[in-house]
Amino acid sequence: MANVKVTIEVECYAGDEIYICGNIPQLGSWDCKKALPMKKENGRYSITKMLPQGQVVEFKFLKKQDWAFVEKGMYGEELVNHILFVSKGMETQHYGVDKFGE
Repeated sequence: MANVKVTIEVECYAGDEIYICGNIPQLGSWDCKKALPMKKENGRYSITKMLPQGQVVEFKFLKKQDWAFVEKGMYGEELVNHILFVSKGMETQHYGVDKFGE
């Protein structure tokens, strides 16, 4: 299976650090201690990874490597996972986060 270079970008107001954690090894296999830091630039955070083509990738954003700091909805509610079907030619995927736990 081929890999596809994908950039995941999120706009939020969380401070200095944002992490991403997901269901595949490239994104930490849902182990928040293996969550990957995202690069901050111009108020946005991004990460570029090689992801397996044809794979359904699920992930969440965190402001610390701890599930207590996972993204939340506008009213503090739990959110479903972001879902991305990795396909050939995919480039930058944009997301927004209203707030985080804690």
